[in-house]
Amino acid sequence: MTIHPLALALAIALATTGCATGFSNGDRAEARYQIEKEIYAYTYALDGGDLDALGRLFEHAVMLVDGTNAAYHGADAVKQTNIDFNLFYDVEGKAGPYRPDTTPRTRHVTTNLIIDVAEDGSSATARSSVVVFQFAPGAPLRPILAAGYQDRFEPIDGRWRFVERVHLLTHIEDVSLHLRQPPPGRPR
Repeated sequence: MTIHPLALALAIALATTGCATGFSNGDRAEARYQIEKEIYAYTYALDGGDLDALGRLFEHAVMLVDGTNAAYHGADAVKQTNIDFNLFYDVEGKAGPYRPDTTPRTRHVTTNLIIDVAEDGSSATARSSVVVFQFAPGAPLRPILAAGYQDRFEPIDGRWRFVERVHLLTHIEDVSLHLRQPPPGRPR
């Protein structure tokens, strides 16, 4: 099969050009890739108990909980919120407060990801769904939460970074083995 040189030139032009601002389709694809990695890095950091890495993801961001006044600004606040709210388990399965060698025994499965990058490349939004499974000692592997995220990103220091994450807590099951206290806006 031969490709007409004009068709090839048109395909290359379409793949590498974008709007008049100079933000090309290639730039847009790279932005989506970096944003996707940030979204998934959140799940790996939290599930792995790496709260320092989790905090760094929100160095330039605010984390909000839909329908509440809860707002956590920056790396330290996001890290501390997870320390305050989540139960963590050591390798022997004992629950307690956070320590660097503990994890929440969860798996956040983030899916249905839709990323929209602004035409000029100055910002982006993302929506996703999340189901949280937990495998706490003495309990079966089970879903404990089905929710969503609404995120905003901006390029900061040459990298796409969270500037806002809104937790949409829509379906909460028994989280007694996951949380030290109820999520913001939920009764005890």
